[in-house]
Amino acid sequence: MKNSRFKYEYAVSASKQHRLVGDILRKSEFFKNYSIYQEYPVNKINEKFSSGREKFDWVVYELKLIIEVHGKQHYEPVRFGGCTPEQAIYNLADTKSRDSQKLDAAISMGWTYIEIRYDDKVDERYLINKFKEHFNSVSSTPEPKVKKKEKTKWQIAQLEKSREHRKTQYKKLKELRKEKNDV
Repeated sequence: MKNSRFKYEYAVSASKQHRLVGDILRKSEFFKNYSIYQEYPVNKINEKFSSGREKFDWVVYELKLIIEVHGKQHYEPVRFGGCTPEQAIYNLADTKSRDSQKLDAAISMGWTYIEIRYDDKVDERYLINKFKEHFNSVSSTPEPKVKKKEKTKWQIAQLEKSREHRKTQYKKLKELRKEKNDV
């Protein structure tokens, strides 16, 4: 794995929103001291994920945080490169299927998954609030799309460990915000 590309460079095709999120993560007082990777392979987070080609847009490793920046093509048919309307509809269905699989892969391993739309107004506070919202809803977080009978004791232990980790990170976030306000 080329760590330099994952950590610093943007792909030529990266959207403005993707670049904006990366810049915020790298410059934010809260996020900048963590390992931040872009285009991180899904199967490095969840070994059971079948494809080695799919990647998460952003991963903040120590926080177990995944940030996906979704363009318009994730919500409606888009005719890139002059494709037919039928092809655009097919591409949308395929994109939604991959998005769902990636979400399931992240959640089943206890990672926090944040989706950012192409039209969201993103800044540092927005990202921190999205992160914080997740912790406020930890108790009401829907279970991954895995039948309860299929969860092993190890998976249950990992989910609980992840929840505890996120709670600890949220406490750190609150302390950091308190310190900023005291200054």
